[in-house]
Amino acid sequence: IRPEAAEALGQIGDAAAIDPLREALRDGDARLRCSAAIALGEIGGPAARDLLIERLSGEFDRPLVPALVDAAGRAGDLRVVDAALPHLPEYANPVIRMQIINGICRALGERNHFYQLASRQGVARGAMIEPMMKRVRRMLRRGPGVPPDARTELAQDARAIGDAMAEDDHVGMGERATELATRVLDLPKAGAIAHAGARALQTYIHQAGPGIDDEARVVVVIVLTSIARHLGQGEPGDSPAP
Repeated sequence: IRPEAAEALGQIGDAAAIDPLREALRDGDARLRCSAAIALGEIGGPAARDLLIERLSGEFDRPLVPALVDAAGRAGDLRVVDAALPHLPEYANPVIRMQIINGICRALGERNHFYQLASRQGVARGAMIEPMMKRVRRMLRRGPGVPPDARTELAQDARAIGDAMAEDDHVGMGERATELATRVLDLPKAGAIAHAGARALQTYIHQAGPGIDDEARVVVVIVLTSIARHLGQGEPGDSPAP
């Protein structure tokens, strides 16, 4: 009953529930902890988001982390990118990894696009990736507030990443994606979301190492889409980089 009650508090959406939900995040019942995280994501607002990030950045709680990331991602808190990625190597289950990665991508403004692309297989996925990468290149070429030469270099990097994907060169894909991310981080006016996406790309590829796989291909495409979409754009309420 208690997990269901916690979720009901989230659906009601009253900020007065934040304090009891704070206590529920430390309860001995993992189901209640996860329900409390989901409820805080539903309530939203600065206090609820701060609580989610605080708990995610604290003591590692294996069953709770995916729910925290999902809730913070739905709330659009960019801080979840840096708070969640260090925990990803702790999970081998592909379903849980997808939940965590999708939460990060949601915070980067990509809704459930990671799930949608990851659920496609073989030829169907490849047929989606190619036009997505072309769109990434187009968006990178017109990033507002970014010098023209930098936009050109980023578009060239994106083309090289797409070529590496087409050739199943996962090592080359990772190297060029890391170079693009570094280039974005060197642009002061790239914007908070683009910077968060670049950090996500660097961290994820470093964690994946030489064993980079199909999951990584989808991550690279979706995060690149976020970077390109938000390049040079400041968004109201963006969380500052840590």
